[in-house]
Amino acid sequence: MASDWRIVIVNYRTPELARQAARSARAAAPGASIVVVDTDPAPEFADLIRTDGAAELLPLPENRGYGAALNAGLRDAAAPYVLVMNADVRVAPNVTGQLQARFEGFPRLGVVAPRLLSPDGTVQPSCRRFPTHRSLLWSRGSPLRFLRGHTDRSYRLPEPSAFTLTDVVAGACMAIRRDVWNELGGMDERFFLYAEDTDFCHRAKRAGWLVGYDPSVTVAHAWGASTSQSRRQSHRIHAESLSLYFHKHHPGSRFANAVVTCLLRCHARLRF
Repeated sequence: MASDWRIVIVNYRTPELARQAARSARAAAPGASIVVVDTDPAPEFADLIRTDGAAELLPLPENRGYGAALNAGLRDAAAPYVLVMNADVRVAPNVTGQLQARFEGFPRLGVVAPRLLSPDGTVQPSCRRFPTHRSLLWSRGSPLRFLRGHTDRSYRLPEPSAFTLTDVVAGACMAIRRDVWNELGGMDERFFLYAEDTDFCHRAKRAGWLVGYDPSVTVAHAWGASTSQSRRQSHRIHAESLSLYFHKHHPGSRFANAVVTCLLRCHARLRF
């Protein structure tokens, strides 16, 4: 039921996209509790959301990142299921119903994500393995990737044709069982942007929960609508987030972590 859901939309300087996201969420789940967390508040956006009426508005006094915004949006929520999404996502009718059916069919399923489609209909990568020091060398954006294309060394998995259990799903649109959110204490706010989804899935699986990807459930995603406003800063933050992930989850690999951090920072600088 729609009333079983809390939907959190995070907005950063994309007011019209956030309004459309809220409207799509309201149409998909009429009885759900929906909130737009605004990380860069502007009076005109507050008026827009309040007048529109599709969602509540939660303005934050400062931008502390995507994970912190999700934590704020879910702090007082009691619904058994939560859907977190970027402002550049549009959900179709009955998405929450389809995802809830997956949860009910798998009692230990803690996280499940739909297929993300670009405006031109192409599928965006969402289903992944946990990154390793080696697989990072073959990741999207790495120069080595273009030497051999997709290999089993990459942490990106081939697009599955049916529901599958995996390690990581993209946080652009991700459904989470509330019990899992509470058990893990929400997102690690040290991840300002990027890798917070990988970290969350890692902690969920370590706690004994399952992570799933359901390509039969699709949502539209205008990839990078917010981050395109400052690509240089986005690349730097991406590098720092991946570095934090490796230091957090591979604390014994000090030398490898140092090498990865150096390579990530150099790569972020060389992209300009």
